Amino acid sequence: MTKTTFFALSNPGMEDFLFQEAQKHQLEQIIKLETAITFKATISQAINFLKKTQLARSFHLLLDQKPSLEALNPEAIHKLDTLIQTNKTKDPTTLSVRVKCVSGNETRIEMGGKISQKIRDKIKTTLKQESKVNYKTPDYRFIVSRNNKKYILGLRLHTEDLDKREYRVFHHKAGYKGDFAAAFLYLLDLQKQENNTKHLITCLGREGMFAIEAAKLRSKQDLRQLETDLINKIPILKNQVDKEDSSNPVPHEINKQNISPESKNILFVSAANPNIRAAKNNAKLAKVNNHINFKKAPLDEYAFSLHSNIADLAIAKITKKDERDLNELYYQLSELLNQGGKALIIYRPNLDLSVSERFKILKQGSLERGDGEHSYLIIELL
Repeated sequence: MTKTTFFALSNPGMEDFLFQEAQKHQLEQIIKLETAITFKATISQAINFLKKTQLARSFHLLLDQKPSLEALNPEAIHKLDTLIQTNKTKDPTTLSVRVKCVSGNETRIEMGGKISQKIRDKIKTTLKQESKVNYKTPDYRFIVSRNNKKYILGLRLHTEDLDKREYRVFHHKAGYKGDFAAAFLYLLDLQKQENNTKHLITCLGREGMFAIEAAKLRSKQDLRQLETDLINKIPILKNQVDKEDSSNPVPHEINKQNISPESKNILFVSAANPNIRAAKNNAKLAKVNNHINFKKAPLDEYAFSLHSNIADLAIAKITKKDERDLNELYYQLSELLNQGGKALIIYRPNLDLSVSERFKILKQGSLERGDGEHSYLIIELL
């Protein structure tokens, strides 16, 4: 089958995890850039990745890569006549061009204007139709992103940013957005096949995003629906999907919401009823509520309420309020985990975190997000 080149942008600091996710989906010729990856895939593979990606912020059909903006001339978008559907109405075709990873608002506006004009000129000369810029509800969304000292031009294949989770309705101030929660799960190697059946416990639970993203990862459920109207506007995508559907309908069976017994090995624990209600409601909206066990228990009763040696992996984010109970957390983890079990602890960066002698340190580091740095520690029970 014909392979097409795509690229996906991540939030800053998430590109390593996005690269690992692309490998997990067996995409080809994956190249990691500063805040993006490029890869080759069939349209069906690409759409499947688009539905399931937990680490991408946006997803695009790659049109060109050049070291300078001036090189992005009309010839660089020669694919345009196979991408844009001939407008059968009298209304002009609408488009938008966004510029990412470039400093200076005026510079971004100028770049976007130049590329917009070149695309509009191409539409007029090739497709013989008028077009206009519309940033709110365009027919086609183009993006220019600067990565590794190159400008990437692409056609965006979705509307909403992919790091947004429709099912994250009930928030907690100490919670995380979906892609950031998923990144910590990747640090714990939850994406690896050998860890797919291991029991995971999320301690000190808040809104349930660690458990929900883990359930999505293990059950292979879609995170979002395909925007059929948008795909139908792009002939090269629609034709390829129709062709692959007729020749091999089996791959699309993966789009069904499969239930995997392994995904039930996820336990969410919190001492607060509001947190349990929030996590249950978010999980229900995410359609993974049957994949997660929810348990109310104060930290000092974890082992008593949950029984000993029930987990292989654990994750906990400690706030300032939780820091006074750090020794209790270590004790409970030592009771809950099997020998050799691993725990990931997330904490504020200026905390001098001590580690119990029951554990050895496997890895220590930090991830950055818009609200600052988040330190983490991965430990193993001796």
